[in-house]
Amino acid sequence: MLSYLVIILMTTLGMVFLADKVLDRLMSENLETASEAVSALAKADNDLSETYLTRFGEKLVEAQGHQAAALLSLELSKRDLQDYGEIRKDKELRKIAAQNIYTPEGENIAGHIDVFDNKGVAVWHLNSSVEGRNYSEWKDEFPDMWKLVQRSFTEDRVQGYYTFIDRNQKAAKKFMALMHVPGTPFVVSAVVEIDKYFLPVQEKIRDADQKAEQQARASIVKSTGSTLDHAKFLSLGGSLILLALAGFFGFWFTGSISRPIMGLRDAVKKIGEGDFQVQVSERGPEEVKQLSQSFNLLGRQLTQYVNRLAEETAAKQRMESELSIAAEIQRSLLPTSFSPPVGGDRLEIYAVMEPARNVGGDFYDFFSIDEENMCFAIGDVCGKGVPAAILMAVTKSLLETAAGENSNPGHVLARVNRRLSQNNESCVFVTIFCCVLNFKEGKFIYANGGHDSPLVIGQQESIAFLDHPGGPALGLFQDAVFPTQEFIMEPGDTLLAFTDGVTEAFDRTGRFFAKENLIKQARRLTDRSVRDVVIDLFKEVVSFSDGMSQADDITILAFRLNKKV
Repeated sequence: MLSYLVIILMTTLGMVFLADKVLDRLMSENLETASEAVSALAKADNDLSETYLTRFGEKLVEAQGHQAAALLSLELSKRDLQDYGEIRKDKELRKIAAQNIYTPEGENIAGHIDVFDNKGVAVWHLNSSVEGRNYSEWKDEFPDMWKLVQRSFTEDRVQGYYTFIDRNQKAAKKFMALMHVPGTPFVVSAVVEIDKYFLPVQEKIRDADQKAEQQARASIVKSTGSTLDHAKFLSLGGSLILLALAGFFGFWFTGSISRPIMGLRDAVKKIGEGDFQVQVSERGPEEVKQLSQSFNLLGRQLTQYVNRLAEETAAKQRMESELSIAAEIQRSLLPTSFSPPVGGDRLEIYAVMEPARNVGGDFYDFFSIDEENMCFAIGDVCGKGVPAAILMAVTKSLLETAAGENSNPGHVLARVNRRLSQNNESCVFVTIFCCVLNFKEGKFIYANGGHDSPLVIGQQESIAFLDHPGGPALGLFQDAVFPTQEFIMEPGDTLLAFTDGVTEAFDRTGRFFAKENLIKQARRLTDRSVRDVVIDLFKEVVSFSDGMSQADDITILAFRLNKKV
């Protein structure tokens, strides 16, 4: 009997020992698997947070730059933008144009905002010794930064990264966002060191991930130890039952710990594929549950961000569509048929108008006064875009109405000026050249309201600018007087009128097209038709710019008197 008891006891002890080893092996594998999953989840969470923080940071920096550009556009609308020294004295302008960029928590300085013009000259800078210097001075030291600055000369919005070396020869990766100040030749530069910009937040996220990982590991270890002790105690009830229960419990325990973490891992993969609406079950140990809750919150926030981005994109597309329709309407306001309404073959007329944006402020017009007289006009509204286009349409309508009442160009400009000067609190203005040609006598009467004088191209290759009779831009002085002057056009003479978008077009070196080049090109085209003169001159201006972004509206109007009656 004793021998049987010994055998049973030895058998039981052997089975208990075997069960203990099996359980130890299962628990060790479960702990290793769970630990790896927790580490992978923590790393994925940290990497994902850092990626989206960087993108969000870029948007925040660009938004601060846009805010500064909008404020500067408003403040500079009534300023002389040629006198940099004078506008630098304005403390309010300097607060806007040269300021620090702080971290989102507002505790540390992460970057700065400064302003340069469309040639790269620093207008405002936190370091006053930089002001007046050209960014090209640093193109060899910081080539990537200079490439971004160069792109801003031709593109409305530019952003990118470059490497900055400080005085201690320490390299730092910086993000630069550049955008134009509307209505000015200036560019706002918003620069931050992205790592420094979100460093406090990133450190908090990493600390939180490490703490959650440690807590999850401790919870798993504690839970594993408790479960293992319980399993050993149950094994004393019977070796076979204990082995069966140990195997069953081992598989159950693996699933209870690993399943939520594996679910989190799969969900992270889905978010990486773009499915931001994925949600996970908020079950398991407390630390795993907290990770699940944080993950679900991240998914909801990403979904809201994507939806908001989609709405903003749709709004931008609608605005672009409306601007396209506005451009079609503006083109329909200008004459598109260049057959003279009176005079027949005695006149050749042609014109082009190319706005710098979808719509512009330049215009041209020609119409008959009576059977012997025609009125011609070309104008340039200050500014660009939709506001300039609206004022252009109003001015053109006033011009035709005034000419119908009294065709004298001086009276026409004076009447239009009085109307534009009324309630003109924003001090917008228009430059206009207006003339009336008599076919029978060849007499040419004109007045000039602050516009560039046209060229007269004679048959003997004589080219000269018309004398400017004097007269300010329209809309500024209600009682302004616009003197008239006469000129006799000979058969074959051509008058070439233009806006400053022609002479002030610039190439990649900042050199202007200028009036000298205009005369040179006009002399080359003396034997061409009026249409060819206008089209070839326009192509020359575009070719001269060599791909640079068009800074101003370009308008050319020309007519030729073929014979007198």
